Amino acid sequence: MVGGKIDVPELMPILELVGVERVVYKHKSKEDRRPGTVVTVCALLDGDIELALGYAKLHPKDQFSYEIGRKTALRRAVERLDVKHRRASA
Repeated sequence: MVGGKIDVPELMPILELVGVERVVYKHKSKEDRRPGTVVTVCALLDGDIELALGYAKLHPKDQFSYEIGRKTALRRAVERLDVKHRRASA
């Protein structure tokens, strides 16, 4: 079972197939970023091993939504997963 907030339920079968145990997000705080930029980072983890990272960076004039940031970052992290390699080694 995959732990963490999954805002895109249709990705759950892929995450389970490749052995993702946990999905972790970080919304960069004002101290962590340049003024006016908003970044969400999504990490896909198997235990302590980082399988893939996805980023969502919005233009300073965009209206930021944490939910949209999580969805975008999660989709990008899944795109970076090496599904064939992960399935072969399972």
